[in-house]
Amino acid sequence: MLYSRHQSKRNLYLILPLVLGLATVLVSCGESKVSQCNKLIGEINQGQTVYQKSADAMKNIGGFNPTKPEEMKAQITKIKDSLEAFVGDLRKVNQGIKALALEDKKLKELQNNYSTQLEVMSVGFEDSSKAISSLGTINFTAPDAVKQVESSTKGIAESIQKVSKAGQESSLVVGEINTYCDGK
Repeated sequence: MLYSRHQSKRNLYLILPLVLGLATVLVSCGESKVSQCNKLIGEINQGQTVYQKSADAMKNIGGFNPTKPEEMKAQITKIKDSLEAFVGDLRKVNQGIKALALEDKKLKELQNNYSTQLEVMSVGFEDSSKAISSLGTINFTAPDAVKQVESSTKGIAESIQKVSKAGQESSLVVGEINTYCDGK
């Protein structure tokens, strides 16, 4: 009897550190890099879906005809509404990206970079919407109509430039994410 108690104690001393060590490893391990990559890429893909939906909606909007101001104003309103809906959807995607609790430092950095570019694009599209909207307020028979059109088109061009640059930057970030995640 004495032998078995002593043997049990010795086994306990050997097994206890192993069990505690294994428990520590299991508790300290969060989500895998693969899982975190999949979450981030999934949210980014939501943005692509939103973009495609908006692009499809814009295809159905016709061109401007300055000789028919009411038709032109209706087209401008459609474009403005489509851009505003797109910005709202883009911001929802960005919220989803920001809400991801990523533990991997590099992924967290890439997540923040991508989120920043989405916000820049959102602001650019908002600016485009405002500039396009201003076209609808122009009286084309007024003497200063040309200056107003030039001002509006300048605003549109600047916002498109902002969106284009942010789009290029976000594409680079997506490339970095893909490269990092492929190195699983």
